[in-house]
Amino acid sequence: LIGKPLNKTIDLKIYPNPASDRVIMEFPDGVLSSSPTLSIYSSDGKNISSSVQISILNDTVVEILLSRLAKGTSFIWAIGQDQKTYFGKLVILN
Repeated sequence: LIGKPLNKTIDLKIYPNPASDRVIMEFPDGVLSSSPTLSIYSSDGKNISSSVQISILNDTVVEILLSRLAKGTSFIWAIGQDQKTYFGKLVILN
């Protein structure tokens, strides 16, 4: 890490937040066109990405269906092809 700057995490726009059935996430810079790695974690650190349906609507917008997730706080991480890191916090209501 010496001499190599760390990438700053970029905030995701997530709405509505809190949500109960679905959310929309907006990514800046058209990052979705490069198929980023998208991971969703529960507040206790479990990867719950496989419990949601993720649909890419265009090169900046993703829809996530939340019906199979438990009430609570989740954290969304995305890493783009250029290693830029995106982060968002989501509150799920049931």
